[in-house]
Amino acid sequence: MSKTQFMIFHCNSELMIKFQFWCRMMEAIGGERKGETLEGDMAEEKDGFESISAAE
Repeated sequence: MSKTQFMIFHCNSELMIKFQFWCRMMEAIGGERKGETLEGDMAEEKDGFESISAAE
């Protein structure tokens, strides 16, 4: 694997992990706030993640 291929693969896997996490968070939240900005979602994800952890 060339260095360029490795970088692309690495970035893609990072994005996939973030995307899957985001999808899970949206499902947990209920998908009610799809219209909000990304920054708003990021702040809410942290709150949501903490409350899910606390619930477990």
